[in-house]
Amino acid sequence: MTQAELAKKYGLSRSAVNGREVGVSVPQAQYIIELAKIFRVSTDCLLEMYKGAAVYLDGIFEKNVAVLSYLAEMLKEKCD
Repeated sequence: MTQAELAKKYGLSRSAVNGREVGVSVPQAQYIIELAKIFRVSTDCLLEMYKGAAVYLDGIFEKNVAVLSYLAEMLKEKCD
C-alpha cells in the first residue's frame, strides 16, 4: 500500500503519512490500532516494542494451533 493510498483511506495528506512513517510526527493511538489491523501485525510490532514474529491464528482449529506451537518450539531449539 502506498503512502497516498493510506492517506486517502484515513483522510490525511501523503506528507502526514510520510511524517509518521519516518518518525517526524507521532500518530494517535487509534491510527496505530487501525494500521495494525490493516497490516495484520500487533501494535507492539508497529511501535517496535517487540522484535519477535507474530502469527495470526484466527480460523485455525485449536488442535492445529497446538501443533504449530510445538513446531515453533522445536525450530527455536534447533537454532539455539
